[in-house]
Amino acid sequence: MATQTIALTVLAQEYAHELIPTVNRTCIALRVLPMRVGGGSNCSWVIKGSGATAAVMAEGASAGTPANDAQIPAVLNWAYYKADGGATGPAQAAAATTGSPKGNANLLAMNVVDSVAQLASQVNQHFYTGDPTASPVQIGGLDYAIMSVTNTYATINRTSVADARPTIFNPGVATPVTHAVLRKDISDIKVVSGMAPDLALCHPDVFNEIAATFDATRRYNQTTELTTARGPIKLDASVNAVTISGCTFIEDKDATRESGNTSGRIYYLQSKFVEFDLLPPKEIAGLLAAMGIVPNMLLRANDGFGEIPLLAAIVAMAKVADADTFMAKSYLQLKVKSPKHCGVRRFVQINA
Repeated sequence: MATQTIALTVLAQEYAHELIPTVNRTCIALRVLPMRVGGGSNCSWVIKGSGATAAVMAEGASAGTPANDAQIPAVLNWAYYKADGGATGPAQAAAATTGSPKGNANLLAMNVVDSVAQLASQVNQHFYTGDPTASPVQIGGLDYAIMSVTNTYATINRTSVADARPTIFNPGVATPVTHAVLRKDISDIKVVSGMAPDLALCHPDVFNEIAATFDATRRYNQTTELTTARGPIKLDASVNAVTISGCTFIEDKDATRESGNTSGRIYYLQSKFVEFDLLPPKEIAGLLAAMGIVPNMLLRANDGFGEIPLLAAIVAMAKVADADTFMAKSYLQLKVKSPKHCGVRRFVQINA
């Protein structure tokens, strides 16, 4: 097997302009949520519960019984994603000599970019539908992480742990959306958790219903720049977003619709408590160390190669006849550190 490895940060720069906009437009979750360098045999964290107390005291009063917030361990296994690709020798020779655009001259490099973009797209789909109990393991998507108050999430039985429960708004039938409904959702989550959600992701058809609640002369994609726990984010102009009561609603093609497709969902997130944890493949460990990237570090919105710090490695595989092949791979997990700061509105009516 060949030993050549190329990290995303050292791909030919002429491809950066092709990869970055693609992921920005189509992988909203990867664009707006924090990404942190993980480590260890699994993805683990602590969900804080209640327990700490405070009170007034008389002058000279002695200390009382210590009381601290509960710490509830949460564990998910890492999910491993890959995209395989390659190019035959004749195809590479033809691309290099036919006067094609510069970005296509190195066909193998172009295919690497395409594969990484597809890898990112798969992760973004599983951001909603991923099942960490599946085999092979997938990331624990929002339909698993914040769609129920009775399931087991990251080894925590929510029926007995109130602090691990999200807020579910479920009318049971397709229901029109209004500004009043959305503002009430946001305030309800704030009352339960102490913080209002700052992001709300939904399918484009659901976003259209939200946009229709505004005056027809208003520019719906009023928000192309926003700040989340990841830092300042600039969305591609093709992405529609609008802010209501401090919460930015963003359309995402991968967001789940309800069965029957006559209604959809709105996923309310507080970005301080939702992040991707990335386990660096061994092939890029040395490169990351040289760049000063260490475990538990929050990756910047721009990590040196555009907008997708997936810490993916591109590994050249053994040649297959007259063809060069490679595998793009990324190890990661989605972590909802505090489900009670998040919620879902179900059955948002979609008008034809």
